Amino acid sequence: MCLNKLRTGPIFSKPTYGYKVFKEVKGKLYGEMMVDEPLPVNKWIYSNRYNERACVDNLTDTRDYKLGWHVFEKRKDAVNWKNIDGLLNNLVIRKVLVKGIHCFGYQGEAKTLVCRKIKILLNG
Repeated sequence: MCLNKLRTGPIFSKPTYGYKVFKEVKGKLYGEMMVDEPLPVNKWIYSNRYNERACVDNLTDTRDYKLGWHVFEKRKDAVNWKNIDGLLNNLVIRKVLVKGIHCFGYQGEAKTLVCRKIKILLNG
């Protein structure tokens, strides 16, 4: 998922919530793409540890941005993405707490935050 209408720089100074699509296998959550090991729940997970959704690390094009977790601002947008990306099996949506948002953009019409850290909530 590469974004369009990109805005970079510090976006939110405080942690905020969003929705992320994960792959679920035998009760464990994995990044939808590019993550080969299960992700911990209710712990901060750094994007550079799992290399989730990187376009590039230097901004040379309006569609390029630094590494980070892609998180939808609204649940309905995560649902739409899950349905579009439904060719992958076992996709689920979880509410996540996000920190370190360094840019956002749009996947189609869906506002998507790109951040350094997420915490998958137990009851999300």
